[in-house]
Amino acid sequence: MEVVEKWLKMRENFFLSVLLSHISVKMAVGHTVGDNTDVRNLLCDALKAGLAVQRSVNGEVNTTLREAIYGNRSRGLFGEGGEVTLPWSCGSGGNGRGVVCDYNGGGGCFVESLLGTFFCSCTPGYRIAGSEELCGVRDWGEGEMWLGWVVGDGTKYLFKKVWNSVIQRCYDGEEIGGDDTNHIKRLGEALQSVENNLRQSESFFYLGGSGNSGCSGVRGNDICARYKKNPRSNKAEIPWVDKFRKAISILEEERTRESSRITTRVASNSNKAVVAKGVTVLNEHTAHDTKGKINESEHSTSRGRTSINSEDKATERTEVSPKTSSNIDIANIENDLKEDGLLITQPLWLPLAALFN
Repeated sequence: MEVVEKWLKMRENFFLSVLLSHISVKMAVGHTVGDNTDVRNLLCDALKAGLAVQRSVNGEVNTTLREAIYGNRSRGLFGEGGEVTLPWSCGSGGNGRGVVCDYNGGGGCFVESLLGTFFCSCTPGYRIAGSEELCGVRDWGEGEMWLGWVVGDGTKYLFKKVWNSVIQRCYDGEEIGGDDTNHIKRLGEALQSVENNLRQSESFFYLGGSGNSGCSGVRGNDICARYKKNPRSNKAEIPWVDKFRKAISILEEERTRESSRITTRVASNSNKAVVAKGVTVLNEHTAHDTKGKINESEHSTSRGRTSINSEDKATERTEVSPKTSSNIDIANIENDLKEDGLLITQPLWLPLAALFN
């Protein structure tokens, strides 16, 4: 009899747990669970920096960054506006909050992406008296809480509310343009801040919540994202953080290679300039030497021509001398002529007559 009572009590507790897991509870205005404003700020910083980097790159790196932010169809895709696409395999057949917000083994498809982590950390769950704000939002209006293992139509409405009231504000503050290197640096710093603010338990790390239970949203202090601990590194395994870091590593390697190529080109151009300058100087010296040799040759030729001209003139003088004597004789003869053209030379007989006398 006592055994039967225990079995009935266990069965009652089980059905009560299932009922609480599937019930949709209307939530009063101004009553929300937890705070998680610090979590919202951390995720916003990562989102803004991640979007800035993602929009400045192409190819495989862009795909990696996009999956880190939005997820993918095989594990859960989160579109702008709060649209959520979940495969049946998400959470090993179950797709409630307690599974999709807990990255452990095959579960955790929400917290594998940045936007999914937003929904786990900022979607209202079971209310707690005295808690009026969640992720910086106080007035959620009338809607449904996201509890246990159910993702119903009311929950989808809440996702849109989370998008408009929480995530959209991050987009509104997104930095457009600027230096890519600075965006990469900001992203790395944002990821480090997320890891520094995790609450650690024996086997898990928590982002938000109390850090000592799961993240089903039933207790009120379990609105969070949970990640398993890597036994080797003793650090949290956060898929979207790992994808961001992979992209950062690829981009830094590319920038290092590009910087090396630029340095090589500059050095090559400098060497070419030095060689070109040397060739120019050599050409100038060669031209100077050639000009000197040409001048020397012209000078030698000039001297040769001068010598030849002197010899020619001497020869001319030698050849001209008889002509000059002849000319002189002719001139003397001409001087002996009288004005009327007769010779004025005295007759030869006159001196002979004087000799005989």
